[in-house]
Amino acid sequence: MASPLVDRLIGRATGWDRPARATADAINAFYRALRPVQGLLNGRWLGHPLHPLVTDVAVGAWTVVLVFDLIGLAQPGAGLATAAAVSLWLGVLAAIGSLLSGATDWKDTYGLEQRVGFIHGLLMAVVSLLYVLSGVLRLVGPVDGTPARLIGILGFVGLIGGGFLGGEMAFGFGSMVDHNAFRDAVSEFTPVGRIADLGVGLNYVEAAGQPILVVRDGETVSAIGDVCSHAGGPLHEGTLDHGVVTCPWHGSRFRLGDGSVVRSPATFPQPSYEVRVTDGMVEIRTRRL
Repeated sequence: MASPLVDRLIGRATGWDRPARATADAINAFYRALRPVQGLLNGRWLGHPLHPLVTDVAVGAWTVVLVFDLIGLAQPGAGLATAAAVSLWLGVLAAIGSLLSGATDWKDTYGLEQRVGFIHGLLMAVVSLLYVLSGVLRLVGPVDGTPARLIGILGFVGLIGGGFLGGEMAFGFGSMVDHNAFRDAVSEFTPVGRIADLGVGLNYVEAAGQPILVVRDGETVSAIGDVCSHAGGPLHEGTLDHGVVTCPWHGSRFRLGDGSVVRSPATFPQPSYEVRVTDGMVEIRTRRL
């Protein structure tokens, strides 16, 4: 849900929707051909979204640039120009990773969330270009060149605005937040139904108020959380193939044995459950580490 400020500024700006959707479709088409790249940029290998990590590097580096430039403007000849330039280009390198990973996460969004994310990405791209321009001026002009510093300060102002919208994506819309983060554990074995009543394949049940996916294969029963950690898709409406469940919304895949991520865009694993059958009754509890 968008904050009141973002809703006032962007809520009715529907003109952004067509280019946003076209961009998302193009990114999805690219990843259908090169899905391993999606896993790399989503952060599946990290077990955590990659985007916040590289974004923090860029923001930190450019904050250092701002501090050094302000000191340089206040005290010409302070000798900080080289350090500022090095930090600036470090931020540019990190920004490239931030833009690529952010676009990879954003491509699966919809509606107002997609619109806000699109404007956020465009603003951050402009900010990155301003810093590139500032960096080039530092290379070709005087080390203490004021125009380069002023452009860097302008870039930082844009960075604040872009960061605000980025925070909206994470905290307002929950983009790439683990959708099982606030679910309670099923601490004791809890009955969820008789094994004879479970269909072969994917079954939706609840235990202690938690949505659970129970999979029956003959007399073998497995269970993981039913709500996809990526965007909340219902896994019981997905598909099952050799012990791996595919989410019907965005194609994330999870291993039944332990809930681990087999394929992105998900980065967080599913809650995993121990299963036992007692007198024909299936009972589950959260798997203990």
